[in-house]
Amino acid sequence: MPRTVWLLVAARAVNRLGAFSLPFLTVLISTEFGAGVTTAGLLSSGFGLATIPSRLAGGRLARGIGRRRTIVLGLTGRTEPVRPWRDRALRAVFLSGTLFALVTTTIAMGLPLTLARRDLEPVDAGLLFTASAVTVVAAQPVLRLRRLAELSDSAAVATGHVLLAVGLAGYAVASTLPAFLAATVLWSLGDVLVLGRVLTVVADLAPPGGTDGYLAAYGISRDIATVAAPVTSTQLLAHVGVGALWTGAAFLCLALAVAQPLVVGPLVSAPRRRATERGRCRAGAGSGARSA
Repeated sequence: MPRTVWLLVAARAVNRLGAFSLPFLTVLISTEFGAGVTTAGLLSSGFGLATIPSRLAGGRLARGIGRRRTIVLGLTGRTEPVRPWRDRALRAVFLSGTLFALVTTTIAMGLPLTLARRDLEPVDAGLLFTASAVTVVAAQPVLRLRRLAELSDSAAVATGHVLLAVGLAGYAVASTLPAFLAATVLWSLGDVLVLGRVLTVVADLAPPGGTDGYLAAYGISRDIATVAAPVTSTQLLAHVGVGALWTGAAFLCLALAVAQPLVVGPLVSAPRRRATERGRCRAGAGSGARSA
């Protein structure tokens, strides 16, 4: 890969190493400082609340001062996107993406607490997150196989949500570390399928010059989830227990899998078809002018 890509990967790695402590924050607050689980969730949600204005600023800065300078500014310190909210297709992808991000952020926040309630070590969540990262990397060559590559975006995302549902259902019944590991591999494969397609979908929806704004707008979905997940996951753990938390998350993923081909997919494909038709018309007009 080009040197620039390696530099971006290294910078992203440093960024994620810092964020890696967040899933253990609720455990630390509730065990070491004597706060209740729900109180710990409220405190953790403050992190997500702070990311929303920074995301909006990032979309505007990327257009105004360039992507490289924006990345440097974000890493050293941490606006409005290109009016993306007028786009019905983006709103549909955004809603689906917010619920998807709620699930994945719930995993990050709820897994250490779940292990503790299943009489396992919360620190073993680090091993499971590492297994997830290894799964994501190992799955990359598989994603390039013709059968998977030829799947429509809607079918790939729906399949990813089903895998997520199966993995989270596994969390609901798991009581040993190997069982949690197997469930982690399953939902990680689903995560790869969803994220591998959805960002491309968002970029394709953007008008010329509007990609930064659309991606920044879509990114708010994760920020909203980072605010909501610490609260919802700790509340559910405190009041209905581990099994209900992960069973509910699994059913939410199944609902997203059903909605993808029925609702989100058609809304996304309509502007894509129109853009393709406009391109063909322009190509036809250009060839006609040249022949004349």
